[in-house]
Amino acid sequence: MLMWAIPLFITTSTWFSYRSRRRWAYWPAAMIIAIAAVIFFLLFLANLYATLGGAAGGILFMLIMGYASFSSFQRVRYHFSPLYRQGYTTFVPTPEADLEEGEMLAACPSCMAVLAIRPDLLSPSDSCPHCNSPLVSKELAQRHGWEEE
Repeated sequence: MLMWAIPLFITTSTWFSYRSRRRWAYWPAAMIIAIAAVIFFLLFLANLYATLGGAAGGILFMLIMGYASFSSFQRVRYHFSPLYRQGYTTFVPTPEADLEEGEMLAACPSCMAVLAIRPDLLSPSDSCPHCNSPLVSKELAQRHGWEEE
């Protein structure tokens, strides 16, 4: 009677464990994605058959299922990559965690170096520590009425 509840519980708990990066859920989640890809592909084939039979109403659904199956198979292939597995299993600290209050990450417009800046303290006289180019263009400073300090 409730035979659907057990697979639903297993699939849901595996998926949420995978999203939480639990080590045990890596390959079971890849299998769930692979099963979904096969289901998408079977729906694609069924709609392709119906479309070839003259039912043009399934063309959009066929295209969506084709894209979903292709994307899901690509996602399963990622799981065989050592880099993807390493990124899944190891903790990578984010640089945003070390920012002080009011700081944000920004790129230098000249050399694209990533800098921690305080937008409220930025002025036209500020320059990049890597290339010494100004961080605020003269046009932007004039447009906002900033004066050279």
